[in-house]
Amino acid sequence: MYRSADLCGACNANTPSPSGTPGIAAAEYEEKAIMEKEIFTIPNISCGHCVMTIENELNELAGVQSVEGNPDNKTVTVTWETPASADGIRDKLKEINYPAQ
Repeated sequence: MYRSADLCGACNANTPSPSGTPGIAAAEYEEKAIMEKEIFTIPNISCGHCVMTIENELNELAGVQSVEGNPDNKTVTVTWETPASADGIRDKLKEINYPAQ
């Protein structure tokens, strides 16, 4: 007999779940990428062209999902998943002469 935690996550029946792992439905069992988001302050931003350059360069990095720049605040908000990383984004910003603080 299964405990309530061992019930099938898809139908709550007293059978093993479709994934073979008690309590986890097959659709939930697939590993999901963890999205991360960070706001980078970039003092070298002086206009919309700077933001456009940064957006274009960062969007080419594998794993980067979105880049939104704000020239007034001198910030860029980046959302990513692996293989991208905060360090990799910082390295790219430094490479293109827009180092983040």
